Amino acid sequence: MIGACFTDGGGDTLGTTGLATTNDTRLTSTGTSDNATAEETTLDDATTSAGETAATAEELDACADDERCLPEPPDGWSGPVAVRESSIEGVTPGCQGHYPDEAWALFGGLDPGAASCSCSCGPVDQGACAQELELVRFLDPVCDLPSIDYPIGACTTLNWTPARLRYTAPEGEEPTCAPAETPAIAEPSFTTQWKACVGSPGAACDAGRCVGDAPDGFDDALCIYQEGEHGCPPGPFTQQQVRHLNLDDQRGCPSACQCGPPSEGCQYTMQLYSTMNCAGESTTLPPDQCLYNDLTTGSAALLSTVPPASSCAPVAPEVDVIGDVTPTGAVTFCCE
Repeated sequence: MIGACFTDGGGDTLGTTGLATTNDTRLTSTGTSDNATAEETTLDDATTSAGETAATAEELDACADDERCLPEPPDGWSGPVAVRESSIEGVTPGCQGHYPDEAWALFGGLDPGAASCSCSCGPVDQGACAQELELVRFLDPVCDLPSIDYPIGACTTLNWTPARLRYTAPEGEEPTCAPAETPAIAEPSFTTQWKACVGSPGAACDAGRCVGDAPDGFDDALCIYQEGEHGCPPGPFTQQQVRHLNLDDQRGCPSACQCGPPSEGCQYTMQLYSTMNCAGESTTLPPDQCLYNDLTTGSAALLSTVPPASSCAPVAPEVDVIGDVTPTGAVTFCCE
């Protein structure tokens, strides 16, 4: 219909023109179609790549409703774990949920208990008294001119002429009492128990890995841990908690108690016998007295005793306890 309209003006030329125009239109149309296809392909590739990236990000962020995304523990640290601290008499729930396995059963809150060291004194040492004294024979009636000394112990045989006699009790020699320390040290204990439960690693996520929420009865905050005492690393786990396995009790009483002098000291008497073996009747010679003895032969014995009622009192009723109670087996937890 179009070619017929241009016949009167030179159909062949117009017809050729019409065919050329039609051809150009087809070629142009074809060129336009190829460019559109390339652009559509590029757009499709971009859309697919963006879609895959979005899907990957969505997949990394896709922790379950009862999980959250946390960084992996730094080198040297383990976890995360769910923790629960309760009184030492309390009942701690078992490991469960995302954290079915027990990682640690530890303790905290040291109670050393009362500790004291009291002092006491043993019996008076009878052996501290002198076991031999010098009995002096004098030539004058007032015991100013000594002539012979006789060492008198348990039983000594004497040959002498009647004379004045005297002996002197030693000065500054007092018996002593052995001091004793009595410890009253309570057994130390912890006041809290600490349970840490661990589970299997979750899926990878944007910040690190998906980890489950703590089970019922446990703290909401999760923790990482390392044996020994350490500062917390940078990141979300900044709250330090140090718990321990055992206690080392090194408390005791020092050898510091002292005893005062006895209430009664050594008492001395010398017995003079007419026999040669300190047997039979005797005459008592007190110390520091000048007494006349008319025996020419015989024996003498020194008796040195401390009265049974004599005792010593401690200088101080108590001394300070030495040593400490130290927790051992430390484990550091760093919590959210």
